[in-house]
Amino acid sequence: MTHKLDGDCTGGGCLTANGAVMLLAGKRPRPGTIIDELTARVTAAGRSVYLELPHRAQNLGKERWIEGAVIVHRGLSRAILEQLREEEAKGWRMCNRAAASLLALDRPELMARLRADGVPVPHSQVLADWSSCQAASEGRNVVVKAADGSVGRGERIVFGGGSGLPIDQPFEGPYLVEERVTHDGMDRKLYVAGDTCFGLLKPWPRTQEPDVRFDPPTDLREIAFDVGLATGLEIFGVDVVMSPGGPVVVDVNVFPGFRGIEGAGEAVARHVMRLAGRPDPGC
Repeated sequence: MTHKLDGDCTGGGCLTANGAVMLLAGKRPRPGTIIDELTARVTAAGRSVYLELPHRAQNLGKERWIEGAVIVHRGLSRAILEQLREEEAKGWRMCNRAAASLLALDRPELMARLRADGVPVPHSQVLADWSSCQAASEGRNVVVKAADGSVGRGERIVFGGGSGLPIDQPFEGPYLVEERVTHDGMDRKLYVAGDTCFGLLKPWPRTQEPDVRFDPPTDLREIAFDVGLATGLEIFGVDVVMSPGGPVVVDVNVFPGFRGIEGAGEAVARHVMRLAGRPDPGC
């Protein structure tokens, strides 16, 4: 049975439902999305799923939380994630863990953590102002990203060639300036859900060519799982490009949409159900 609770509902303290799944989403899930499929698979296994939309009031609606439930969240603001981290410290089981999600939003800290754990990432530096970025880019191919990764995926990113960056500041700093990796023109997107790894090949820069599913080879799987070990993420995506020296991780995103990935819903549901204390979600 699925119980949908949102910010308009009222309650008098935590409900109790061991093995239940509590979904905290940035917006109401649309049909056909990964959260919609997760809900269908978990409820088909006889477990209750509860939905909260904490963005509406910028609070967790904690009085309606389900005691003993696994808290699965996607698309939440930094402020909400900070609140989740506090609850996580009190013993609530989050997926992904709130601390790991916050780490992924801090691009400089994320890259530093990956580098320290031996994951191949581009050389980078953090600069406070745009003029410093312009000076650092002279004669180099660079990618400049907002240090704050909480903005929309793919936004606040500028590519600079050897002639330098745009004169006008495109967005507020601080900035993460990375070496632009020379690669074979393909973005190898790796999608991880628990112990399962999927692959999708995308031309980069984008073309009209379709994306292609692929089975990630051992070295790419190891990189993907190493990212999970380094960050604490459980459901996430990794962008890898193939440089002359081997694979390089250029981006990590939390709980992606898994579009075009057959079997992703089953893998996500299986992982969530394991956390909820039931290994087989009837997939």
